[in-house]
Amino acid sequence: PYFAGYNWDGNKIYIDRDVPKFLTIKKKKINLHISLAMHECAEKHYINKGYTYPGAHEIATSYEKRYVESKGIKWKDYDHQVGKMVHANLVAKLKKLPKDLDMTPMEYSRDIKTLSKMRKLLK
Repeated sequence: PYFAGYNWDGNKIYIDRDVPKFLTIKKKKINLHISLAMHECAEKHYINKGYTYPGAHEIATSYEKRYVESKGIKWKDYDHQVGKMVHANLVAKLKKLPKDLDMTPMEYSRDIKTLSKMRKLLK
């Protein structure tokens, strides 16, 4: 359910194995792994600078949005497609997580049940 994330040191970006590398939106192809990695790198950078997760996430989303739009794709179309994948990922069964996954973003989740399952997998 983490979809994409980073380790505690910020030197590794994790993208769930079920996330496709490429996404085609209205006949335009984008490397989803690049856009997600860009978001995650920026988010971790700002968290390490002392920003709260919501603030860092907002800044990271602006980087991701600029990248998406530079590929000629409308943000609302991209966000809609990725949102559907994130939702599908949230309801998927948890099997395995990287042991050094930084849980900071998930700590802001209100999904206590999923967060509890994730914590158990990290032990």
